[in-house]
Amino acid sequence: MQGQGIGTHVLRSLPASAKHQSKVLTLAVMKINPAIRLYERLGFRITHEDEYKLYMRADPQAGAVREIVNE
Repeated sequence: MQGQGIGTHVLRSLPASAKHQSKVLTLAVMKINPAIRLYERLGFRITHEDEYKLYMRADPQAGAVREIVNE
């Protein structure tokens, strides 16, 4: 399903919802997943990693999550 805009659609609604609820966004992504670049562009930063995954975090309260512009 990659490349069909599904992830972008989901990520558009999360920052506002998280900010409204005073929540931090976290995710885990496989190290070989090209979506890592998207997450970094959106303001997610790597907090730690294991053998296979990167763990990332963004805080909408601090303005760390960037708005996705229609691509």
